Amino acid sequence: MTADDLGALVATTLSETLLPVRSSVLLLDERVRAQLAGQAQVADRVRDLEALVSGLRERLAVVELRAPVPGPPGKDGKDGADGFGLDDFSVDFDGDRTILLAFARPGREPKRFPLTLPFQRYQGTYQAGRTYVTGDTVTSGGALWHCGATSTITRPGDSSDWQLAVKRGQDGRDLRDKVAHG
Repeated sequence: MTADDLGALVATTLSETLLPVRSSVLLLDERVRAQLAGQAQVADRVRDLEALVSGLRERLAVVELRAPVPGPPGKDGKDGADGFGLDDFSVDFDGDRTILLAFARPGREPKRFPLTLPFQRYQGTYQAGRTYVTGDTVTSGGALWHCGATSTITRPGDSSDWQLAVKRGQDGRDLRDKVAHG
């Protein structure tokens, strides 16, 4: 083998050995360029947003310095009515289960909206002739009953207005009788 042949063999071997390294370097170079291009695009977008925000701040500052401008006159040429405010609104609770929402404006008839909340409320032992409403619970005959509809006439258990909530238990034997009779 001559020196030229040996040189050609070494050059070919090195070239083939370094080919994957060259490919990796080229791929890495492409990735770095793409990353830099992406960063440049992000930087351009950030600059655009900063310019937009700056412009909005300037416009807002100008608007804040302006004196308030009254709205257009009403149909008859006079000022329009003021809007509804919190001073025109009230909420009252009757202590039972009704919340009254009241809307009142000066010079106008107030509007009232009662909201009756149908939550369960114990009303004691059932009393004939008393009006019971949805959500009332009463005891009758040792059981607890729930009123499902406004009821004034029917006793618990006599109509579908009442639902049994807790059934009366059985009478137990008296412990003293058990001890005495052993």
